[in-house]
Amino acid sequence: MMTAQCDTSTRPYVTWLLSVAMVVTYGWIVLTSQNDPFSILKIYDAYALYPNRLNWMEHAMTSLSALFIHATWSHLGINLIVFLITAPSLERCVGSTIFALFYMVCGMVGNLAEITLDPVIGVPVVGASTAIAGIAGAVVVLLARPKTPRPLTENRAFFVAVLTCFWIVVPLPDWATISGAQNAIAQVGHTSGMIAGMVAAILYRRKYT
Repeated sequence: MMTAQCDTSTRPYVTWLLSVAMVVTYGWIVLTSQNDPFSILKIYDAYALYPNRLNWMEHAMTSLSALFIHATWSHLGINLIVFLITAPSLERCVGSTIFALFYMVCGMVGNLAEITLDPVIGVPVVGASTAIAGIAGAVVVLLARPKTPRPLTENRAFFVAVLTCFWIVVPLPDWATISGAQNAIAQVGHTSGMIAGMVAAILYRRKYT
């Protein structure tokens, strides 16, 4: 297995832009709901991914928009921490354009898999975790077994990506129970997003490295 050669001098602009978009979206939802408590229902109805939608075009659109909606500040915070550690290394390896495609495709695959294989009628799928799972999977594939020493940022990204993939494959029920999020974890979506990221990274590596 050959590791990807990453240009550590480039700046991960897409990673930063996506992070800002997540924070701004969450802030917008919080501020809007303070003025109108029912507005959050309208926002979710318009942009969250619901399994009981009949129109597949709506599924496709909301599977993307749902990546920017987070239910709580802790939901957003955990996603941002993992994202900001792993995503810059992937963006430097594959370039900003391909990285943006990785993010969107893995997120949409994970979200659509969740509502198709493990739907809960009336419960929306929200959050960037399916896309982040794909990014973690891609980082594990592209940064594995380097021929030259990795810089600290790539070592950190690889370590966090491995932990993330381990958590996806071997869920921690005790943590989920303690946090009260046991029924809210989209296990199928996370697994599907991770697999999509790994497959995309393998295809990328064969073509460009």
